[in-house]
Amino acid sequence: MTFEELIGFNGQPVTEEQLEEIRECDLVEDIDDIGLSPMYPELHWYIITLTNRQEINVFA
Repeated sequence: MTFEELIGFNGQPVTEEQLEEIRECDLVEDIDDIGLSPMYPELHWYIITLTNRQEINVFA
């Protein structure tokens, strides 16, 4: 997965499979589970820090 592909997930709901792919990506430095999302109450909000220090937000 590339930085561009990861950035494309920003602000989007993702499947559990996609979240697992993101977790396994070498370009991901850290993933923080913020808790339930206010935008998608049934999903958890994750802040993902990439190795280039950019952050993306996904919901799963």
